[in-house]
Amino acid sequence: MELFKKTIIRKRTVWLPALSILAGCLLLAFPLIRSFHLDSAIIGGVLGGSIAVWLGSGRNARDRNVLWIISAVYLAAIPLIIRDLATGCIDADGLAFWIFIPSFSIFFGYGLGRAGRYLFPVSGRIVSVTLFLMFLILGAVVPFFLFPQLFFYNHIFGYWPGAIYDESVTFPGRLILFRIISLTWIGIFWMIPHLKGSDRVIKGIFGLLLISLIISYTMMPQNNLVSPETSIRKSLGGHHQSEHFDLYYSENHFEKKEIAFVSRLHEFHFSELKDTLSVLWPANKRISSYLYGNERQMQRNTGARGVSFVPVWQRTPQLHMRKESVDQTLRHELVHVLAREFGNRTLNASWIIGLVEGLAVALAPATSTRLTSDQLVVANDAFLDKEQINRLFSMTGFYREQSSVAYSVSGSFTAVLLEKYPVDWFKEAYGASSLELAYGDVMDEAVRAWHEKLEQVSVDPDEKELAKAIFSIPSIFEASCPRVYSGFDKHRDGWRLSMSEKDTATAMHHLEKALYYESDWNRGWTEWIRLKLETRNQDDESSIADILRKEKEMPEHAAISLLLTDARVLSGKKDDAFEIREKAMQVEDLPLRVRNAWDLRGDGIFWKKLAEILYMEHPDFEILDGVLSRLGPRESIAEADLILAFFSELFRRHSFPSGWENHIAGEDNQTEYFKALISKVFRSPVNPHFSETYRNMIYLAGEKGIQISYGELFQAHDWRPVQKKRLQEAVRFYEFSTTGRQTSDASETLLDTPFSSSLPE
Repeated sequence: MELFKKTIIRKRTVWLPALSILAGCLLLAFPLIRSFHLDSAIIGGVLGGSIAVWLGSGRNARDRNVLWIISAVYLAAIPLIIRDLATGCIDADGLAFWIFIPSFSIFFGYGLGRAGRYLFPVSGRIVSVTLFLMFLILGAVVPFFLFPQLFFYNHIFGYWPGAIYDESVTFPGRLILFRIISLTWIGIFWMIPHLKGSDRVIKGIFGLLLISLIISYTMMPQNNLVSPETSIRKSLGGHHQSEHFDLYYSENHFEKKEIAFVSRLHEFHFSELKDTLSVLWPANKRISSYLYGNERQMQRNTGARGVSFVPVWQRTPQLHMRKESVDQTLRHELVHVLAREFGNRTLNASWIIGLVEGLAVALAPATSTRLTSDQLVVANDAFLDKEQINRLFSMTGFYREQSSVAYSVSGSFTAVLLEKYPVDWFKEAYGASSLELAYGDVMDEAVRAWHEKLEQVSVDPDEKELAKAIFSIPSIFEASCPRVYSGFDKHRDGWRLSMSEKDTATAMHHLEKALYYESDWNRGWTEWIRLKLETRNQDDESSIADILRKEKEMPEHAAISLLLTDARVLSGKKDDAFEIREKAMQVEDLPLRVRNAWDLRGDGIFWKKLAEILYMEHPDFEILDGVLSRLGPRESIAEADLILAFFSELFRRHSFPSGWENHIAGEDNQTEYFKALISKVFRSPVNPHFSETYRNMIYLAGEKGIQISYGELFQAHDWRPVQKKRLQEAVRFYEFSTTGRQTSDASETLLDTPFSSSLPE
């Protein structure tokens, strides 16, 4: 018998490693989990823990089996490690996840099975497996429904970081704290079989472990292992109330005037969307809006770093956004909030993600600054037929498509459904999670109407190139090193954080480090040049010399070229700047936005004045006055363009067109001064280069109650469709703020492709 056992053990030492490595090789066929990182560690923890609880609860189980299970799981990781070494994707965070997830999960599962075997000799396996599944499932489901967070700590799968859109993941120190709680559970499970004796020391230790466990769970909010709304509110600090909203905001990142503006923006979008969707909002139901100062603060509190989100499954309606993303995401997220009223009872939404996101994209057409969803569809020939549309609006269809395709097509098609058919039809489909239920008899007609609408959409070569670039962005499943937080990622995020904290010196350090890792990063070079010019000493030319010295290291890009010529103009090298400009203007198919920017720089004297305004360290009305005072009496167009340039810089440096007054020098009576400047701008011919500036000036006028005449804006022929929609939205906000009413029927205005004829002229 002893010889037989030794033979079995010897064979196990051969076939177990072989099977484990083979299993690891099979994982290489699957995106995401083929990397030695978080996702594969989660798989190792769940599978290893499941095997452990099964074997640990067996009647003939031996404690050394847990070591065999751990060995098998970590041997399976060898092919993943080799793959990451070969591709340069090996990462310290991945190693940390593999240390703290599978091993703890296996000991947890085996300890649970071992305790069940002793407590329930007959049904130990059933009880142990049931408890294991409860820890696995309820450990995620309970915080999911109790707290507005996207991250989860779990004794079986270890950790889930948050939104799947956040591709890079770092190892959180909080996971170590949570694994201490797991160790406490493991200690309790392993001590249970020894409690039958009279050893008081064992019982005393067991009691201490129980007390420690209770304290650990009560301290989870303080340790950021869970994020109740009360903890988030305390972390943010600020609170502002409006008619329908409670805004909880970061006191360190928002001015009072900014919050007042954002509050009005909330009410404006809420009013329009409520009418468009025919939602009867209960008078006593309030919406909580959580406004974070930057990515780091939002990630720490919710797990979401790069995305705004609405936890529709929560009992109270709420939305979560970063300060810099409010303009582009507020309306989109409010659609999700209002759609709770006709969503299903479990999720307060639809189970069909195509309906959820399609509705938000359709009703928030001005969130994009580049292309409409219709243009994205046309530029990429994504004319789906009826069968493909039905597949997209199925339970899993949205995730089977590339993200940009799924969002643009679902939004474009949903807009047609809302234009052509009663909104109640869509609400029925949304709540029942079935497009066929509401539109089954007219689907052929709806698809034809959609195709006919798309055939009328124009896309110029510049827009087509941009659309293809957007559609070609790889998803996390296509990335070569998913989840890896590279040196470039670290310094890019450091630059963003430093800029949000107004720390330009640290921002410059991070930018230079990021460019060391990614020397062809166009955005990085443009921001580096701009920061150099803005922070330069006016009497010291060394900053400009540094810029021109590094010119050969920079990639060829229109925005970089513009900034380099501006630097030359500021240093007195106008002839060189004009020579570069002439060559740039001769390029065929020059993008319209680039041509407009070069056109603005057609006069040497004006160019110098423009550069002085564009690259001020701090926008200053006195500097603007000085520049304007040097203009001739006939230079009214130049005056308007310089004012627009000044405000474009002002708006670029601040998230909202309000709230920056305390940080700007000059002009004590600012409201009157605003009126004078804005009046000059809107009396002058329209300059298409400044579409976003016009938009923000309209917002500013609405927020301050300044009367303006904007009729000429709508006569411009160079506006792109998305620019028209954004200007149109600003005008509606202006009317809402100054008169307290909407300009026209909300649904007609929202979904009409051209400018609505009802807009004031």
